[in-house]
Amino acid sequence: MGSAAESRPRRRVALVVETSNQYGRGLLQGIGRLVREGGRWSVTLVEAGRGDGGAGHLRGWEGDGILARIENPAVAAAVARAGVPAVDLSAARLLPALPWVETDDRAIAALALAHLRGRGYRHFAFLADQRFAWSGNRARHFADLLAREGLPCALHAVP
Repeated sequence: MGSAAESRPRRRVALVVETSNQYGRGLLQGIGRLVREGGRWSVTLVEAGRGDGGAGHLRGWEGDGILARIENPAVAAAVARAGVPAVDLSAARLLPALPWVETDDRAIAALALAHLRGRGYRHFAFLADQRFAWSGNRARHFADLLAREGLPCALHAVP
């Protein structure tokens, strides 16, 4: 006799996550682990490279929800058009009404600073890529952590 969880229908979930970088692949590995551990999901990976988003592949897709790294207007529009519950996996926040999951940029900045201090560095700088919210967030947190100790941080931005 099956459990109540086994009798529930599988939820059809679209994954709109690029596989061109480690962050996206890490997201997919975590989702895969959740599904293998008993998640009642049937997942569809929407093929996407960073920046193109694969938004066209959602057209005509019928499912129950979307997990998407929404980093450009095309993906934002496609996810909104789908009309199903969605979670944003990006720091860009192009659909602010959606719930979202993102990295803890303050903790990452603190780890980076601890690593550099452990190597004996005493002068610090941060080169931020302003195209990405996470990079600017980490630069700000890195500089704030140093400022609390009365130390300067040279901030630079990729043009």
